[in-house]
Amino acid sequence: MTDDNGCTIATEVFVNQGCDLSIDLGDDISVCEGTEVILEGPADFASYEWSNGSTEPTALIVQGGLYTLTVTDANGCTAQDNILVTFTDNPDFQLSSTPAIGGLDGTVGVMMLTSSQAPYELALTQNGQVLETATISL
Repeated sequence: MTDDNGCTIATEVFVNQGCDLSIDLGDDISVCEGTEVILEGPADFASYEWSNGSTEPTALIVQGGLYTLTVTDANGCTAQDNILVTFTDNPDFQLSSTPAIGGLDGTVGVMMLTSSQAPYELALTQNGQVLETATISL
C-alpha cells in the first residue's frame, strides 16, 4: 500500500478458510466372540486419538462398544467419527447321527466351522479331503 507521500507499507495477512475435514470409519461391525477386530483410521493425518486411548492410525478392539476416532491434520483441523463394535455369541449347533453322511457310513470324519461370520460355513472332511459343505444362516 502506498500513501500520498510515496511511502509504501507491506504486510502479510493469513486468511483461515476454516476446516472442512471429515472422516468415515464405515458401517458398524458385528462379529463373533473371539474374532480379532482392527479398526483403521484414514492415512496421512498428523495425529490420531481413539476413545480407547490408542494414538495409532489403527486400534485393536477386544470388547464391544462405541469407539470414536479424532484425527488432526497438519493445520490443526480436526475430524471425528464413531463406530459401534458388537461381539455376538458364537453359534451353537448339534449334529445328529445320520447313516452314511457324506458317504462315510460309520467311519470317522471331522465337521469343521470354516467361517466366523454369518452365514456360517461347515465342511465335513476325512483324511484332509472335503466330502461335503453346508451353509447355516442364523
